Amino acid sequence: MFVILLFAGLKKKRIVGALLFAFIVTGILVYVMKSVFSAPRPNLYFQEISFAYHHFVAGVSLYNSGSFPSGHTATAFAMATVLTLFSRKQKRTFLFFLAALLVGYSRIYLAQHFLLDVIVGMMLGALIGMFSFYMIVNKKFNIRFNRNFHKRQNAILRS
Repeated sequence: MFVILLFAGLKKKRIVGALLFAFIVTGILVYVMKSVFSAPRPNLYFQEISFAYHHFVAGVSLYNSGSFPSGHTATAFAMATVLTLFSRKQKRTFLFFLAALLVGYSRIYLAQHFLLDVIVGMMLGALIGMFSFYMIVNKKFNIRFNRNFHKRQNAILRS
């Protein structure tokens, strides 16, 4: 959200639109996938197979379900992809994806996700980022409401 607010302050409407769209679509899609797959997180998985894993980071709350896919990684890659597609400088591209990779790495390091969760999150985020860029650049969201819209809608619903 910080990145979106930053570009909103700079009055970059197309970038803000693409980032916001990517953020929302990623959140919805990841939520649905987590509900469908309901995969255990590393903490619960290791308990279930009676494997004594002692490398958890102190002070980190460990969750038990909703591992697949990694939502943080998907969101980070969606944002990095959108910013890369709008950017004209290759050096920035490297930084965007380095930051996204570090997000993915942190999810594994903190024992919140498995490698597969992060890889799928990376692919999902990149695809959503490209889709968001396409939708905004090609003006697929050029929806305009006029004053009479609600009157016509109510008339249609009554009949």
